[in-house]
Amino acid sequence: MTTERVDPRTPTGFVPQHVDTSIVELPVGFIDAMSSAESTDDILRVAATWVPALIPLATSSVALVTADDTELELFALGGSAVLPLGLRLQIDGSLTGRAVRTRQTIVTPNILDETGTELGPLAADGVRSVLNVPIIGGSICFGTLNAAHSEEDFFTDPSVRLLSTIARLVGLQLRVHTQIASQTHAARTDVLTGLLNRRAILDHLAERLQDHEAAPPAILFIDLDGFKAVNDSHGHAAGDAMLVEMARRFEGVLRTEDALGRLGGDEFLVVCDEGVDGHRAMQIADRITEACVEPFGFGSFSISPGASIGVAAARSRSHTAAQLLNEADAAMYLAKRNRTGPVRADAHIEARTARIGAVDRELDAAMESGLISFHYQPVRHLTTGEILGAEALLRWDHPVHGMISPFEIIGRAEMTGRIEALTAWSLDTVCRTWASLSKEFPHFWEKAASFNLSPQQLSWRGYCDMHLETIERHGLRRHDVIVEVVESGTIDVGTAAEATLQQLGSEDVIIGLDDFGTGHHALGYFTRFPIHAIKFDRSLIMELPKSSSARSIVKGLAHIAAEIGITAVGEGIETQAEADICVELGLEQGQGFLLARPMPIDDLRALIRHETPQRP
Repeated sequence: MTTERVDPRTPTGFVPQHVDTSIVELPVGFIDAMSSAESTDDILRVAATWVPALIPLATSSVALVTADDTELELFALGGSAVLPLGLRLQIDGSLTGRAVRTRQTIVTPNILDETGTELGPLAADGVRSVLNVPIIGGSICFGTLNAAHSEEDFFTDPSVRLLSTIARLVGLQLRVHTQIASQTHAARTDVLTGLLNRRAILDHLAERLQDHEAAPPAILFIDLDGFKAVNDSHGHAAGDAMLVEMARRFEGVLRTEDALGRLGGDEFLVVCDEGVDGHRAMQIADRITEACVEPFGFGSFSISPGASIGVAAARSRSHTAAQLLNEADAAMYLAKRNRTGPVRADAHIEARTARIGAVDRELDAAMESGLISFHYQPVRHLTTGEILGAEALLRWDHPVHGMISPFEIIGRAEMTGRIEALTAWSLDTVCRTWASLSKEFPHFWEKAASFNLSPQQLSWRGYCDMHLETIERHGLRRHDVIVEVVESGTIDVGTAAEATLQQLGSEDVIIGLDDFGTGHHALGYFTRFPIHAIKFDRSLIMELPKSSSARSIVKGLAHIAAEIGITAVGEGIETQAEADICVELGLEQGQGFLLARPMPIDDLRALIRHETPQRP
């Protein structure tokens, strides 16, 4: 570090003179105190304590560079206190700023010979000589350590060396704490929006729930409407710009004590107080809804984004963050489905989230104990009534929450990362049961069990190998277990799910499509997938007796299927009229309550035994 000594005889006002600023030995107590400082405030308090004790000064201060790098904020050092002076200096044009810009120690022997915005008040207080030492840590100049004395030319080499050493140690500690703060901020900040990230906002929620001095908080779960369309139609740059803009709008309607974070994707979370009237969270939700009305523009397009908002309030500190988040999440989905504005979690939603929590906690144990099982719904020949096979349907009759639907079971397994384990367990259970059934009833050897898979289950790249290994281990053939695809309309070409279907087809595994005929891609399924069977959805079957259009659709698709060797099945047949029309339209197989309801495996055994012709 070099030093400049002001010389009024020179037109520039500054003449570089090499004053010795080499490091001197400091008291152990000072070094220990500085090393143990845990924040910027602590560092400055240590300097405030030791600088006056080490050198007799009229005044001492620190000037810190502001965030915009244009000004210096002044703090007085006195005793153990750091006192804001309420003064700011422009860096450019001030003597102190010159020390920052040049990163040089500046000695002013007599301020009466100089001009500067900060010198007049000092002179009026009897100050004559001033020392400005830049506080440097690594590549950053944080500001200056400033000393003043009533004597002219007070700051000689010993005092300059002492204060320079102090400034160097202060700069080093500020650099360390700046790096720590920066790393902490990065670990807690969403890179795109600058909001708290998922971990940070959930940590904040957990802390608020444990704060015994504050009322339990409320939360708002926000999901942007139309975000996926923007991303898909206009690219990720447009989607990112939309997220940044909406984050800015949300911040604009919150108080400083409210916390806002991005959970991921287009989901945001607000943590706030309910207020004495218990309505604050819904008031914020209404303001956020209004903030979404203003169109968002990017390039040549403009949309009004909209937001679906679920609100939930903690009833006590025993309410966990996970429970509260699940309640708000469920309320948000209700708001999205009904499009009625923000929805507050009620007793019904809380019961559903309690059920979700039970699924998350107990799923593994339920598989091991057999609490989760399969019911089997027969598929019959519509003319002869013969049982041709059965569809395996997941069932969980929970002792507290009642019947839990397979959609909830599969959905939670997907959300919690246990879908592969559930899929493997399910296939193994169905194969074991079907192998046992085939041994008990030899004529049933040619029947097939169908096993439902969602697109995410099919996205498991190891599924095909697992499927083949499982059926072979149980002594079954590849056509004994039909892979029945649900939500097939969400499987796109080139995805992992489509690749799994192609791989299964190449291994002679029979593939069926559930809920067929309801989407506009129905005809495309015949060429997109290696399929062997289709099940016409109940929504079409129930319209057959009263709709000529429905009859034409089913007849035409069934004819196309027959032409290319695909079996067509009527699903959800509940009346004899529906069954008769299915036969007229060319469907030979059917499934539904008219033909047989889903039943436990023991009931299926009894049904097969009852319908098996007795040998004379």
